[in-house]
Amino acid sequence: MFSVRIEVGRARATFKGLKREFSNREINAALARSINRATITGRKEASQDIRRTYRIKARRLNARMKVRRASTYRPTGAISTTGAPIPLSEFRPTQGKAGVRVNIKGTRKLIPHAFIATMPKSGYKGVFMRGRYKSTGFEYKPGGRLPITRLSTVGEGAMFGNPVIIEKTLDKTEETVTKRFVHELRAIASGFVR
Repeated sequence: MFSVRIEVGRARATFKGLKREFSNREINAALARSINRATITGRKEASQDIRRTYRIKARRLNARMKVRRASTYRPTGAISTTGAPIPLSEFRPTQGKAGVRVNIKGTRKLIPHAFIATMPKSGYKGVFMRGRYKSTGFEYKPGGRLPITRLSTVGEGAMFGNPVIIEKTLDKTEETVTKRFVHELRAIASGFVR
């Protein structure tokens, strides 16, 4: 599980253009609202960045991206993603003589010796290969019939854990918190929210 944690310490100052002091409760309420907006914005940014890199469906990805909301008493928020390895059958596989081609990152790649098969009882259609996963990678076993392994790629959590995606998500969330914090304090000062 990978997560991005957003936490802002208590501010103890008056802000430019706001001619009044704010209580700790008001500051924490503004922080919580700012962080909640930032986590939603960060989740959207991360989802878009992941889908630019990997050819994963938005519905599947967004169902596994969770947001933990901040509150006045706990002004922290989190974006987390979990997920098991994704079967290659979800990446538009096509069978050829040399193996199976899949589109994981925008271009179709050949997986030599792989084959597409439909399970007789369940009807599940997947991409398989003779061999098994080991600590050093996948070991192909030519000739024999067994073992046959369903092929998969990284899960949503590992996709979100890509350093480039994490960095962009953090930048977007920090920018959003900074912009929204003063906006939320102005709303409190004007009496629109409490």
